[in-house]
Amino acid sequence: MESSDPDFLALFYSALFLCITEVKNWKLGEQITDEAFIYMPATHQKVLWEAKMNFLSKLGKNVLNAISNMKENNASLMAKVWVRLARSSANKLEQHSAYNKAIEILRKEESVEVVEVLIEYAEWMHRHKSMHTPQDVED
Repeated sequence: MESSDPDFLALFYSALFLCITEVKNWKLGEQITDEAFIYMPATHQKVLWEAKMNFLSKLGKNVLNAISNMKENNASLMAKVWVRLARSSANKLEQHSAYNKAIEILRKEESVEVVEVLIEYAEWMHRHKSMHTPQDVED
């Protein structure tokens, strides 16, 4: 597999993870993502990290440990993984924390991508009014 096309592998694993998500076999998804890191170059691992966070979250495992083990120093990728976790988690506190981590990373990098995350987070806060005041949403 060393000579495989990384773009093809990314598409292949994306399709495979979609199938695994359809049948809700989170344990299999976790196993396959762990294996896939062996074959996928770091430049194309975004799809693996996003899937792994999703599967770990669905299994109720500690996603924070996995994210802290990310070897990728790409702020944009890490922020996207945090946003993906926020979207997929069933735990509101975990969602809140994940959005804040993504915003913190993007602000530190002075990335314009922070605007999209801030808007999405404000919408999330608005939907969960019991946790936030209208002033929090505006801020």
